[in-house]
Parts: sequence; C-alpha cells; structure tokens
Amino acid sequence: MSSFLQLEFRFGLRHQPVIWLLVVVLVVMQLPIELARPAGDRSVRQARREMGAVTTLIYVQEPQLQGPIDLWQGEGWRIPATTLQHENLVTLAVTVLLLMVLGSLLEPRLGHFGCLLFVVLAATVSSLAEVLPGRNFTGMSGVVAAMFAFLAIRRRHDSSLGHQFPEAFLQLGTVLLASAVMLDLTGFRLLPGVAVAAGAVWGALVGLAFPGPNVDRGRLRQTAAIGFAAAHLLLVPAFALCMFPPWSGMYQWHLARQAPDIPERAAHYRAALQQDPSLEIVWKHLALTQAVEGQRFGSWTTALKGLNQNRSSEELTKLCRELWKGFHNLPDRLGALQLLQEEFGEETPQWQARLDLSWNFRVLGEHQADQGQLAAAWQSLLEGLLAHPQDERSLDMLEKLWLRLPPEDRLAAVGQLAELFPDSVERLQIRLGMIQTGEEPLNIHRMAAADRELAEAQDGRFALDQQVILPPAPDETVGLQPHDLRAPAVDPDSPDSASAGTRL
Repeated sequence: MSSFLQLEFRFGLRHQPVIWLLVVVLVVMQLPIELARPAGDRSVRQARREMGAVTTLIYVQEPQLQGPIDLWQGEGWRIPATTLQHENLVTLAVTVLLLMVLGSLLEPRLGHFGCLLFVVLAATVSSLAEVLPGRNFTGMSGVVAAMFAFLAIRRRHDSSLGHQFPEAFLQLGTVLLASAVMLDLTGFRLLPGVAVAAGAVWGALVGLAFPGPNVDRGRLRQTAAIGFAAAHLLLVPAFALCMFPPWSGMYQWHLARQAPDIPERAAHYRAALQQDPSLEIVWKHLALTQAVEGQRFGSWTTALKGLNQNRSSEELTKLCRELWKGFHNLPDRLGALQLLQEEFGEETPQWQARLDLSWNFRVLGEHQADQGQLAAAWQSLLEGLLAHPQDERSLDMLEKLWLRLPPEDRLAAVGQLAELFPDSVERLQIRLGMIQTGEEPLNIHRMAAADRELAEAQDGRFALDQQVILPPAPDETVGLQPHDLRAPAVDPDSPDSASAGTRL
C-alpha cells in the first residue's frame, strides 16, 4: 500500500500533461452549471445544453414529444462532450481524484498522444453505450472504468505496475464498479452503469490487444490487435444510429413535424406508431391527416385502432365522436359501425355507449322531428338505437313518432326497422306500440299487398261512380239513323193529335 501512496509525488505536469489538461477542462465545463444552480433546475438544464450535453428537450405544443432533439438534428459531437459534465461538485471531485491516480499510471506507459487517444475513445465508447438505448448521463465514469480495466490487464505483464497497482486496490475497484452496474440495473442509479460496463470491457480489450513492450507479440496477437483497432470503424454507424434512431417512435414523430408535405408526414406517423403504439397524440395526428385528405373511413379506422391501444385516452375518445358526426347517411354509418365491430368485437356495445354514438342520432332526430321531417327523424332515431340498443329515450321518441307518421310513410318505416333489426323486429314493434302483444308482426309485403287491395278497391268505387254519371257508351247508338231520333208523324185530324203534340 505504501507504493500506492507514493503516487502522490508523481502528480506533476511533466509526467501527465494530458491528464492535467483534462482536469482543467472538466473544471471549466462545470463552472457555468454551478453558477446556474441557484436559479433552479431549468437553468441548470439550459446551461448543460449550452455547454454541449445531450439533453432531453420537450415540444411546448406537444409535451408528449420529447427526446434528444439536438442530437436528432445532427449534433453528434454532443455525445462525447456529455462526459465533460458532472452532476455536482462532489462527483467532479471524485472523478478528478481517480483520473489523477489512474492517469499517473496510464500516461507514462501509453505516452501523451496514446493517453489522449485512449481518453477520447473511452469517452466515445462509453457515452455511445448510454445514448444508444436512450439514456441520459453525465460524467467520465466510463473513462475511469476503462483506465482501471486497462491497468488491471497490463499489471500481469508489467512488474512495476504490479507494485504501484496492488491487489487490494484491484479488488476494491472491481467490487465498486460491479456494484455500480448492479445498482443501475435495479433502478438505484449512483453511476451510469451502462457506461461503466462498456468502458470496463473496452479498457480490458485494449489491455489484451496491446499488453506492452515486454510481451512477445506473435502473429495471432498482432492480427487480433489489428482487428480490434479496425473494429473502431463501427463507431461511425453507431454515431449515425444515435442521431437517426429508426427504432424510436419519438424520432419518427419528430420527423413528421419536419415533413414538408402531408404524404411524407403521414408516412412518418405510421412509422412512429409501428415502433410505439402508445403515442396517442400521433394516432390523433394521423387520423386528422387522413381526414384532411378525404379518407373518412381511413381516419375513423385509425382513430379506433388508437383508442384500442390507448383505452383511457380522452383525446382519442373526443376525436372518434367528432369523426362519427361526419357520417351523414345510413350506408356510411353502417359501414362505420361495422369497422367499430371489427376493432372491438364483443366489447362493441360498451364502446358504443362510451362514444355515445346514439346521442348524436338522437339530437339529429329531435331536430328533424321539430322541423316536420318525420321520415328522416325516424331513420335517425333507428340508427341511434342501432348504436345503443338500450337507449330508452330513443325508444320513447320512436314510439311517439310512429303515431305521427302519415300512412304513406309507415311502409318505409317498417322496412327500415326490419333492415336494421332483423332479429328483434317483433319485440321492437311491441315496444314502439306498432302492434299489441300476441299480434303478428307488421310485414312490408303484407302491408304492401293491403295497400294494393285498398288502392284497387278505391279505383273500383271510383269507376262505379263514373259509370253512373257518364252518358251512354258510343256502342249503344250504333245502327241508328238521324231520322230515327225524330218524333213520329202525327195526323192533325186524329183525336190523339193534341195529346201527342203535348207529349212532344
């Protein structure tokens, strides 16, 4: 342990200028954050962003849309820059102490340029490991873990390092790093566990690939070292994935907001929902976009699917009610109800009640009845009853409306009832007062036949009346000559001449 304590005397600028430069940068980067702390958390977040950290931003108009938007806009340099900031002065002090201790062992063995390259790559690898899964972090814990793991591997081939890096320190550091990772996995985050684990693995691989000048480097070891160095080219696509994450629904939503036209915007909305169906606002935006394009049934289907995925969403519930009002005729409404049935299956009646589809029809029916449009009111109320079969108010209104319907409209009314409720015609006719219990249900065919018989009877009576008042038919005078219609000749001297003349 005494040899470990002697490290204090090697904390000179001449021995480790890169580490000293790193410490100065860390302190300078932390100053604006600490100066902003008295103003509150919002000021601290703003200061971190201005100093280059990857921060979560929120759209004011749509609070659900949040994420590393600066990163999504191509500012990939923020990924390693985030490691230069720390949560507070305590973590900064601990990090500086560990960097000085481990750096005093690392920099003399790697050289100044090698140490700088090591720190930059360790910061990049560890920060990418945190940013790729969408986690926020700060600090150089990953760099410290990489230094520790590298020295732990190197000490096996470096006797002087074995004395300066004793076994007790190795065991203590291993326990602390493993504890940090385990605590992070359980949700109690003292350190960014993913960054620590990634840094430790990367540092150990560097130690294995470059064990030191005193180790015989065979062809296999040289090949492995070259392969490990070439693997760092994968950092380029890793950066690209961090800046343009195709698996992120939030990122696709962000792209939709930037899209210049409606088709492209709709495509990004669909991609966002494919990745994250819980984005209820995206469901709403997609449905409204389809409505603008005139896709009424597509918009209705999208809203229903979104509501099925987010069943407590008031936004989507209101949207479905508004879209329902856009179906003005019976075929469209029946089609919309069919889509509702396909989406919710056995739960359709409950969702009909929640969306209050009958309410819209009832209001429309009341208005039409007040305007004297009795046939249209009958149809609207039946459609509302189809959406909500137990709506007593609609049933009462239909019962009263049946009494007001003129005879010429009742045939169509019975036909509409049979078309919409083929399995419950008799029950509804009894409930609406159209027939009495025990009577045979009204049937449009019998009603039509009765109407024809009535019409024929009326036509027959009319013809009989016409026959009474009309003059004889033309065939009754066939064969008569004009002189046959004259009065018979009378003898003036005949005693009957007077009476005959009188009769004429």
